[in-house]
Amino acid sequence: MQGLFGYKFSDSVKDGSLETMIEAMKNPNISSKIITYEDREIGFGLAHLGHYNHEVIAEDEGAVIILDGWFYKFKGEKIADYQKLPTTLLAEYRRSGINFVQYLNGEFNLLVYDKHSSSLHLANDRFGLRQLFYCKRGRSFCFAPEGKAILAVLKEKPSLNTEVALNYLTLGRAVLSDDILFEGIKIMEPATIISIEGQKLHKHKYWDFSYDPVKKVDDEFIDEMVGAFLEAARLRVVRGKRYAVTLSGGLDSRVVAKIMADATDKMVTAYTFGIRESNEVIIAKQVADKLGIKWVFIPLDPPDFIENSKIGVQMTEGLDFFVQSYGFKVYQEMARKTDIATTGLALDVFLGGSYLHDDLLRKPGAKVAKRVLHDKFCYFDDETVKSMFLDKTALEKKKNIFKRATEGYRFVNWADFVDYITFRFRINRVIFLRQAWQRQFVEDVTPTFDYDFFDILLKIPSEERFNHKIYKKFMNKLCPELMDIPYQRTLLPVSAPLDEWARAAARERQKEEECDQIWKQTSGKVHKQYLRYSTNYGDWLRMDQGWISFAEELLFSKRALLYKYGISRKFIKQMWRENLRGDANHRQRFLQILTFELFLRNFMEEK
Repeated sequence: MQGLFGYKFSDSVKDGSLETMIEAMKNPNISSKIITYEDREIGFGLAHLGHYNHEVIAEDEGAVIILDGWFYKFKGEKIADYQKLPTTLLAEYRRSGINFVQYLNGEFNLLVYDKHSSSLHLANDRFGLRQLFYCKRGRSFCFAPEGKAILAVLKEKPSLNTEVALNYLTLGRAVLSDDILFEGIKIMEPATIISIEGQKLHKHKYWDFSYDPVKKVDDEFIDEMVGAFLEAARLRVVRGKRYAVTLSGGLDSRVVAKIMADATDKMVTAYTFGIRESNEVIIAKQVADKLGIKWVFIPLDPPDFIENSKIGVQMTEGLDFFVQSYGFKVYQEMARKTDIATTGLALDVFLGGSYLHDDLLRKPGAKVAKRVLHDKFCYFDDETVKSMFLDKTALEKKKNIFKRATEGYRFVNWADFVDYITFRFRINRVIFLRQAWQRQFVEDVTPTFDYDFFDILLKIPSEERFNHKIYKKFMNKLCPELMDIPYQRTLLPVSAPLDEWARAAARERQKEEECDQIWKQTSGKVHKQYLRYSTNYGDWLRMDQGWISFAEELLFSKRALLYKYGISRKFIKQMWRENLRGDANHRQRFLQILTFELFLRNFMEEK
């Protein structure tokens, strides 16, 4: 996996430690350029694709710096000479220490090693766009983009973090801590500096987002948003690089396709993948055609989502669904003609209010806000949790995990609180980790999290974020030519009245349920495929023999491990029968459970 890795031991460097970490992260499908550095107690390195528009390492008599990622502005000014950037930042470190990172606008992790004090500093961007795990164990400190590399260099066997596993198998859509499934290993929080000085670890959070809403959203404000978004795209274009955008039927990807088409003079390729006849694929093609950019469709069949699942879960260490292993096919193909992929991430949260609920307008308060979050995060209701776990305290433990994660915050506006918690534990902990698939094969940049643009998003009043109110205004100014193309969530044109959006979304959910009912009422003899999405995991778990055999081997063979960790075999069998008959659609729950079983087989099974 691409990224920074290394260690600081309390004694001299242990020969071969960096090689041990590299070997633990090695994947036959992925190639990287690797830079390493060792000195006394310190060893570190960087695996990358070689697409950065700057050198990635610099050294002088007092310090070494390694940069992982892209940098666009420093102290508010556009970076003029990328090749001199590491040297510039080293000089800044000598003047002001590691706190210079707060003045960088970019998507990065970076490391500074101070030779004089033998101290090590790690820092990431405001949002934590690139995962970095770390572990302080006694007198040693290790870090890497994969937990397995840390375990390898510490010579430790993997041990399951049972609280994260419970979080994973109850809430599902969010990880409500900075822990991962390996006990003792944490993920670096956004906007954080970690310093190892002697044997002490110091953490400092240099930024946190808070809303400061304007009194009125007028044309001038929308113009400012659009201008900052276009500038974010321009900053991310480097001469000589080949650009792609992953294009779906949603809004985020189409607005990113628009700004990248403008920034590259339409020399960007849009990639869409999935079921050819799905509404999502049809919409994506319409967007690309309207923008006048090249469109490439990569068809995916049910086997593409399971054939690399073992190695996929091994790479992502259970923190993303096994079905994302289709990335081995898609991103390898994309990498043949692309250097940098541009992704629209989470704009629907901060412009569309996709995690907000109208109850927050009608009766705002802590109780309602936390219920909205719980309902959005939770794949497993309370009755399911009580039945699925042999441990009768599992439900109470789940509630405590949620309570701890949502306590201690002070927000004037409860919609702001919901968006903040969504960012912290859904977007940062789940959505950003998913980008690691893409980053194995092509570099990725994320204009939706440009600092200057995001600062403007934080000025949006909460009432404007509900139900896509400001998103529609934003799109109408940015890309009026795309307003009459349907939105995948509603299948209505974006230009349709907002009052119709919720009703249309409800109708689509009803159509999906009707397909399930036809299957159930005919005992599986008649099937009507629901084609709004580019995938259909629910159908495949019922009808595709490859998927059924795959799932049943994981769930019910003698090798199955999840039952050793307190899961009820009887209840899993009951859910499986309900799913096959069409009594219920448990697709999301089974994606979670099957991924967990694959994780256990990869890391907890006795070899």
